[in-house]
Amino acid sequence: MRHRRVLIIDDSLTICAMIETLLNKQRDMEVVGSVDRPAEAMAAISRLEPDVLTLDLAMPDLDGLTLLGTLMRRRPMPVIIVSSALVQDEGIIKQALALGAASCFDKNRLIANADRFVALVRSARCGKVKAVAE
Repeated sequence: MRHRRVLIIDDSLTICAMIETLLNKQRDMEVVGSVDRPAEAMAAISRLEPDVLTLDLAMPDLDGLTLLGTLMRRRPMPVIIVSSALVQDEGIIKQALALGAASCFDKNRLIANADRFVALVRSARCGKVKAVAE
């Protein structure tokens, strides 16, 4: 069985470690890396060739929605938004899904809903991802 290769894009080392621990416990998943700046994300995607991304929205340099839009134009792939911003602004969920995100997950609930998060990552690769027109 081939592992689902996951790249984490988040500026919180704690969240990165938490996601990595959750996913690497799964027999069918492997975290291939993490980046803390959106500016590094495209190079990491090309280099690491992940199957799925987890993406925070509130990061330095470039917000996650802008990165998501760029990613879906250049290299569409399954993306799960993992952010605490979802609780503060439900409109962000609609924006993220419209831009092509596979799903959204409240990062404050990673521990309490770990099984649900793992299931989202596992199923994200199964769906079709459409490129977003420029």
